[in-house]
Amino acid sequence: MKPFHNYFLGLALALLPTLASALPVGERDFMSASQLAQNGFEPFAVSSTARASFGMKKEADMYLCWLADTEENAAIRRRVIGSALDDNSLSRRVPNIAVACILTQ
Repeated sequence: MKPFHNYFLGLALALLPTLASALPVGERDFMSASQLAQNGFEPFAVSSTARASFGMKKEADMYLCWLADTEENAAIRRRVIGSALDDNSLSRRVPNIAVACILTQ
């Protein structure tokens, strides 16, 4: 690339966050990962930049997904799994792990 082209490419990349933040931000209810999967969304890997666990995509719609767990539920799961490993006759019923997915724009 010529230096002239590099300058404009660098300028465009530098201004991109400013331009994106100037766009109006919409609102929509968050979805669970299982709801999105039932509607044909497919998971995709994400970088750790947004601290999302993964993403879900279908055509042009993309959601970023985060674990929405509580310490209490995690403790219950640890206790039940630990007990079940010691004695297989115990209940294996545990709280689900909530995963909240938010539409990107």
